[in-house]
Amino acid sequence: MVEKCIITFFSMHDVFKTEKILKERNIDIKTIPVPRTISADCGICIEFDIKNRDRVHDILVSNKIEFERLCPYEK
Repeated sequence: MVEKCIITFFSMHDVFKTEKILKERNIDIKTIPVPRTISADCGICIEFDIKNRDRVHDILVSNKIEFERLCPYEK
C-alpha cells in the first residue's frame, strides 16, 4: 500500500521554499534524494504522507511554487 508522496522540483530554491512553507503549516515532511525509480537526475525531493496530498498541492499552487512532479511513492 502506498503511504507516501514525493514532490520533485526544477530547482533547489523551490525545494527550500517548499520545505519552509510546509513546515510552517505543520505538515510532516522529509527531504530525501530523488529515487532512481522516479528520475535518473541527482537532486533532492520532499516526501510526505499521502493523506496530505491535496493540501500540499493546494499550498504549492497558491504559493506559485513550480514543481516537476507530485506523485505517490512506495519505498
